[in-house]
Amino acid sequence: MATRGSGQQSAGYGRIEALFAGGTVEAPSGTLEMLPHPASAAGPHLRQAILGSEGRLGILTEAVLRVAPLPEVETFPTLFLPDWERDLAFTRALARARLPLAMVRTSTPAET
Repeated sequence: MATRGSGQQSAGYGRIEALFAGGTVEAPSGTLEMLPHPASAAGPHLRQAILGSEGRLGILTEAVLRVAPLPEVETFPTLFLPDWERDLAFTRALARARLPLAMVRTSTPAET
């Protein structure tokens, strides 16, 4: 969490800064309790600094996360398109369609 990393399915399940509701940080100056609170867009907050600190400000020892139920069914369809240009065009069309997808991944032929 302190690396502010993002997983492959973060488009569907959320990024850690949106899921993090509160927690406990052990810092050189003492313990910092960040009580759970509703999500807010009211500007910068200490939580955001902690989540990107990679442990420089203290060690996150406890976390409270917002969770959602897993879907009843989860599928991972795979498509192989004939060339890179069509692949990119298809990926862009999916993004513009704003479908409720958890992940879209476009890979180069070398990566595949």
